Amino acid sequence: MANYVQEYYTANLGFANFTPSANSNLDGSTGSYFTVLTAGGDGTFVKSLIIKSLGATTEGMIRVFAKRSGLTNNLLAEYYIPPVTPSGRDICYQYVIPLNYTLQTGEEIKVSSETNDTFNIIAEGLDIANSTSAAFLASSMEFIPNAGSGTVSVANSNTDGSTGTYATIYTAAAAAGGFKGSVISSMIVKAQQTTTPGMIRFFILDTSGLTPGVLFHEVEVPAITQGAALKTFSFNALAGSLCIPAGYSIIVSTENNEYFSIIIEGSDWKYV
Repeated sequence: MANYVQEYYTANLGFANFTPSANSNLDGSTGSYFTVLTAGGDGTFVKSLIIKSLGATTEGMIRVFAKRSGLTNNLLAEYYIPPVTPSGRDICYQYVIPLNYTLQTGEEIKVSSETNDTFNIIAEGLDIANSTSAAFLASSMEFIPNAGSGTVSVANSNTDGSTGTYATIYTAAAAAGGFKGSVISSMIVKAQQTTTPGMIRFFILDTSGLTPGVLFHEVEVPAITQGAALKTFSFNALAGSLCIPAGYSIIVSTENNEYFSIIIEGSDWKYV
């Protein structure tokens, strides 16, 4: 029987936390650049790029470059950053870019910034592994439901992912169990009381301890006085989906001493 080439996908997140040296160049070689993700295996499909500022932003650009192995950076895209001044009721700038770009082995996604503002840049990727088998196993990808829930209530205004109080809401199944990653489909925030203006913050945590939690999303909580005819604040913080590596967690904090239920729904995947 002839062999069949099969593709296996393993979740891979690339991170860059940077306060860059301002770089207005488009040539890909002059000035300061930061590597966000390097393709491994048989390449990496970059599903999205998350831009999350950690403070006030001034008007400028984030530029995304693709670097071929051993060659120079090539400008792939530019994204306008508006001026935003965060406060207890105004989130720092954030944007999710549906990149849908495949890197070959050893190629990189690099970024630069027009300004000296501080950002988290997160590349959501899927490493590709080509395998051959005497049998075609196209239906061998198995998804196992995974749901996490918890309560946040302790005030924490920090954005560093390590200082203050956080609640671990969701943890992807471990790689030791054969899992290749976890796809998150919703992140529900539901207030348990009357709310005042504030923030709910979501962080990705590499549970191997290599990094602190990486801020990737903020939800602005409005002032709502709960009553018999008025429900409490509720919001789905995720539009689309987010893939995280096996064993990674989502941790959450709240700006105010108010109670919120956080419910995260997803599925872990493996090949059987």
